Amino acid sequence: MRPCIGAILVMVLLILPMAYADIPCPPGVCAADPFVDFVVALILTIAIEAIVLFLILRKEYGTMTIARNALIASSLTLPFVWFVFGGLGLPWTIKTAMAEGFAVLVEAGFYKLAFKGMTIEKALIASFICNAVSFIIGLALL
Repeated sequence: MRPCIGAILVMVLLILPMAYADIPCPPGVCAADPFVDFVVALILTIAIEAIVLFLILRKEYGTMTIARNALIASSLTLPFVWFVFGGLGLPWTIKTAMAEGFAVLVEAGFYKLAFKGMTIEKALIASFICNAVSFIIGLALL
């Protein structure tokens, strides 16, 4: 990875959580505007999953291809994860498992199509790792 790209990615991962922590919450509300929360989550998800995907696929695909496909994959799934699964009247653990399973499968399908020559097994593994890392980091930031 070029040092400039690496430095930018590290800055994004360090600065965004700090900026997010500074968003004031209205009295009696534990979170900022849901739209702002979504946009921040989307940016963080894309950044985290792009880095993880790069670490997995850097020997087989170019940096821009990986970044583009990570951007598209997360942009396809996160709105469903937040607004469809998030709105289900189910316990948090069940809707979270359903949402993450959905994200893994859809992103794996996208990776299979977007990365020339990728096997479905590799796509599933890459998608699972990307989503697991972004989920764990997301929980840590809560």
